[in-house]
Amino acid sequence: MEKEVADMYDSCYTSDKTEAFLFAKLISKLRYVENVKVDATKKTEYYVGFKITTDSPEVYKEIANLVRENNLLSINFYGEDWIQAFNT
Repeated sequence: MEKEVADMYDSCYTSDKTEAFLFAKLISKLRYVENVKVDATKKTEYYVGFKITTDSPEVYKEIANLVRENNLLSINFYGEDWIQAFNT
């Protein structure tokens, strides 16, 4: 019997509009990421929300690598999954 995985919603934020849209474009191509949306929460803050459809920590590591490789230095993440992903 196949294990059912609950969808997990996550997000990040930045004050850099260009980085927000580039990040959204990059992660929207990943296998286990869906429903990527960028919203302006304030005039100077951009929120990127997305759904992760696997419980594997590897998707967090893959996103962390994309952030590093593309020098998206103003993107802010929070939570234990992100701490572990960026510390590997």
